[in-house]
Amino acid sequence: MKSKFKSLLLAALAVMLFAGCSNIALNNASAEGADSSDKCVLTISVKDFEKLAPQASVNSSARTIDPGTLTAAGISSFKIEGTSARNAPLALTAVTFGTNGVSTTPIAVEYDVWYLTLHAYNAAEEEVLRGVTTVDLTKAVPQIEFTLSTRGVTTNGGLALTVKGATAAVKSYYAGLYDINTDALKYELADEDLAAADDIDLAKTAIAPGSYIFKFIPYNDTKANAATREDLTPYSDVIDIAPGRTTTAEVTLSIMQVPGAPANFKVSLVDASENDKDDYYTVRLNWEDKSTNEENFVLRIYKADGTETTAAAVTVDTKLIATFDKTEDLDNNVYMFMSDNNPYYVDKTLGMSTTTCDVKLKTGTLYEMTLSAKNRAGESTVCARVASENNVTDHLTGFATTVRVNQQKITYNYMGGTRTEGSATPTTDNKVVYRTFDGTAYTLMTIANTTADPNVADSVTDKLIYNDHPWVKWTTLPNGETQITTIPATSYEDRMVYASYNQNVNVKYEVAEEYKTLNVSWSCTAEGATADTDNNKLTLDVKSTPTVTGGDIVFNIADTYIPYYPEGATQPAAVAITSCDKIIVIVNGGKPLVRDEPTKTGTNYTYTYSLNNFKTSGVYNITIIGEIDGHYYSGAPIALTVDIKL
Repeated sequence: MKSKFKSLLLAALAVMLFAGCSNIALNNASAEGADSSDKCVLTISVKDFEKLAPQASVNSSARTIDPGTLTAAGISSFKIEGTSARNAPLALTAVTFGTNGVSTTPIAVEYDVWYLTLHAYNAAEEEVLRGVTTVDLTKAVPQIEFTLSTRGVTTNGGLALTVKGATAAVKSYYAGLYDINTDALKYELADEDLAAADDIDLAKTAIAPGSYIFKFIPYNDTKANAATREDLTPYSDVIDIAPGRTTTAEVTLSIMQVPGAPANFKVSLVDASENDKDDYYTVRLNWEDKSTNEENFVLRIYKADGTETTAAAVTVDTKLIATFDKTEDLDNNVYMFMSDNNPYYVDKTLGMSTTTCDVKLKTGTLYEMTLSAKNRAGESTVCARVASENNVTDHLTGFATTVRVNQQKITYNYMGGTRTEGSATPTTDNKVVYRTFDGTAYTLMTIANTTADPNVADSVTDKLIYNDHPWVKWTTLPNGETQITTIPATSYEDRMVYASYNQNVNVKYEVAEEYKTLNVSWSCTAEGATADTDNNKLTLDVKSTPTVTGGDIVFNIADTYIPYYPEGATQPAAVAITSCDKIIVIVNGGKPLVRDEPTKTGTNYTYTYSLNNFKTSGVYNITIIGEIDGHYYSGAPIALTVDIKL
């Protein structure tokens, strides 16, 4: 059984239109009628008029209940209508066909582009099939076809089922049609007591065309004892309803039998899930339903540690982190399970006769999954995950069986720098890359720091700059010394690497002249604060020292700098600072904080920054700029980690 909508393509009717005009010879065209001098006369033929194909369905299950084959004998009449590009109407016109499938009704229309619709009706004059096409009669007319299907047809259909296999144990029963995607009840068929074991007939008219899950639930007691009665395992299957037709079938119950296990259980990454927020991504589960008596499916999720090479090594009880069971009373078919403070979501449904659902997982973790079918009689054997293929149409990327279900999130922290990549707009947003960890190392990207040549058409700009200091390497810690070029083959957790910039080059400051990097340090004067200046970490214990937020951070500019010199000139020697006109502090790219005529302590110039400015814990990227002799000099960016203990 499949849970997808079946298109109910009832026919492979091909309609070939040949346009003939009095003053143009086109493909065996004929001129007919008094208006043939200024209109084209269409002759319509139906390909394979007596050999209409059986109903086509995207549900390939042999057990799917459908209305069967529709032949030409089931179509009583055809009508065509249309509108031209200039809004000239072709009124709904009956079209008759000879035994050879060629129309005997001439249709005269003006030279134009026409949007045509062909309708097929049953004996009750109910539309059962429809086809739409566009034809350009301003040019030589190509061979065109109508593909008739139930798409867009709203004529109701009907249902007539006979349920067999009810034993003397069945005292009452319930039956209904449910939405194939949401599992919501659409049509109630019966809710009755059963006096004696017998066949049960279910019939209903006025059902909208489409696909539904048919559910039949037998009970061991009457409706009056609803509080204590129990089901005797249900029957379910997918049912197709076609316009103007009745779906007729017999089904047989399997009372108190354990359902068969699902098969071909696959897990695929939903490509668009890279845009999921809060470090989550989405996978789509697909399987084949091999039973008609399951109440629901049971999904189990296991957590791997990276050393397992087989699914069997992962799917053990000690590694089980989540079980999703439809028998739980959860709303809107969205399930959530908390594990290690991380929620796992299952979207849509694991209900009877379903074959797909979506699961939202946490990045940086390796998962394995199993699926089984369940009813009150028991649970089937477990179906293990098999390899899935890429599906470009549905935007799915498959997982091999040797690769655990996962996504690794790698964040390139630009540390306040600006990235220009190709022709893209420069951005300060950190770059995030998602990859499927497969036990191999990941090579980090490098920045060429080249500028496009305007004389070369394919020249590419590739730069990462902080205050015009170029990127030189990625490090494991903010302002760290240890360079990292790859994520090891043993590392599947989420990782962040930090940009490090060349601080020994002359470049332009965006406001004024060229500058040379200053030597900037910091200290903290607040009581109760722990300052680790070597690692740029600051801990503020607000709970133990309520006055701590009244303290200050002191930024110090050293006493020497390399004075301004024109581009291309020889770099002069460092000299002592004799006058610092102002100090500018920029936090996280915000509004500059300016101190005119900063305080000089010994040989250093200082700027005090109130701790009240730190409202929350986090990493603050801080830039210090000094104006000396009318030119601007920048300190290396400081990534200050602030931990506020409330």
